[in-house]
Amino acid sequence: MKLNNLAHPWSSVQSNQQRLKIKANTSFMYIHSAKNWELVHMKINKKTSAVFLPKLAVLRLTPGINLVRKNGKSVNSNIAVANLKSQGFETIDPNKYDYLRVYPCLNGKRYEDKFTTFEQLGGSLIRSFDQNSYNEFRCQLMREEHLSLPHEHFIKIMINDNQKLIDKYAQLQHNPNHEALYLKAVSKDKDLKQAKQALKKQGVQVYE
Repeated sequence: MKLNNLAHPWSSVQSNQQRLKIKANTSFMYIHSAKNWELVHMKINKKTSAVFLPKLAVLRLTPGINLVRKNGKSVNSNIAVANLKSQGFETIDPNKYDYLRVYPCLNGKRYEDKFTTFEQLGGSLIRSFDQNSYNEFRCQLMREEHLSLPHEHFIKIMINDNQKLIDKYAQLQHNPNHEALYLKAVSKDKDLKQAKQALKKQGVQVYE
């Protein structure tokens, strides 16, 4: 039995007697550091390409942690957000991008992203994640220029880190497992450099 009909946008109020059999947690927002990227293969305009997507982190809005404060019944994240921005982070507002969902649960509310789904099967609660939709969401952040394009410095770090793997496994190819890792790193090296060139040539259009 799929349970996502229990979810509702985090800013709305909904009364529902059925509850998700999981513990409550606190709300959150996505954040991003300009140095954190990953290479992802995805279909854009009917063509599969390797692109750099932001690796998003989570700021839990738990009072007393990470400079999050509580004012009466409301949570104040202003100081926490200002502190993160001073460290080079960007925040992704859930009001603007509507990625939060709230479930009634055993002891309160359960906050999840909209890419996560739940299903009850055989007495077990099964969680699934829609990676394609999440990738498209991250592409949207780039297309709308909410996040800046990855700096060449950080792309070079990714290429150098991958080169270390190539060097490591180049002399170990007599082992089938190591050979597979070597070939994977070589393939990634090609993709990294192609993605770098495409970004340099096309800019934000690589995400369109």
